[in-house]
Amino acid sequence: MTTLYGRTYDVRIGQPGETGRRWEGRGNESTPGREGLQITFEVERKNNRKANKLRLTMTNLSIESVGFIEQTGNVITLSAGYEQNNGVLFEGQIVKRGVTTTFEGTDRVTSIEAGGSELELSSTRFARSFAAGTSYRTVLSAIIDAIGVGAGNVNTVVGLDLTYSTGYTFAGRARAALDEVVNQLGEGYSWSIQDGQILILDRDETTAETAVLLTVDTGLIGAPQRQKNGLELVSLLRPELKPGRLVKVQSRGIDGFYKCTQVTHSGEFRGANWYTSINARQI
Repeated sequence: MTTLYGRTYDVRIGQPGETGRRWEGRGNESTPGREGLQITFEVERKNNRKANKLRLTMTNLSIESVGFIEQTGNVITLSAGYEQNNGVLFEGQIVKRGVTTTFEGTDRVTSIEAGGSELELSSTRFARSFAAGTSYRTVLSAIIDAIGVGAGNVNTVVGLDLTYSTGYTFAGRARAALDEVVNQLGEGYSWSIQDGQILILDRDETTAETAVLLTVDTGLIGAPQRQKNGLELVSLLRPELKPGRLVKVQSRGIDGFYKCTQVTHSGEFRGANWYTSINARQI
């Protein structure tokens, strides 16, 4: 049996604004996997407009819990890591027909698929007109309010101080409106939604958070693989690693700063996998 060395997870599911239900798992050398259901997960997070994705399986839930999870409109939060470093990996909505249950021998395995802000991005429409002199920031804030996500770093993006000299009018999907406004900032800009908040960054710009140090002593596994514009690397599960975050990588022949462009968190509570994989662009 795999020893868990302090692994932890926390799964919360319910209707928006309600308490819902919670499942926790904890393990260490003396309780290797006995505290908590077996779960597996993969979280894909990218620094672009595509919704973040979660694939989660939970083994041997009660029939009552399966019925609760199958309710339309449920949201899900997955946190995982270690006792000293547990954090949110994913927040979002369970997609339509995103819950299935199968049997593997005597085990009942419930699979859940979810998308970050998926319903808002796919269905929200935006129709507004703004007078001449209105700033990009004002227009963007109105779009974000319509989608129902947080303002994120909107107040600190310098280019959003520009104004529309002849006003601005839009009618269509809110996702397309976001594209239109952000594209006017310049070719290198992109937007994404991380942890329910909008994030707008230039190509070589990172979040304001302190750089995460990645070495063999802080969880780096193996040697980073060089790519055309950066690195591919693997670490022990680190919930603080997110798209747009700056990392300082120190390994044999590599010592520099990189921007996370894609992060995949994956785990199997009673298995060997408890890792974060990163694609990072050199800054």
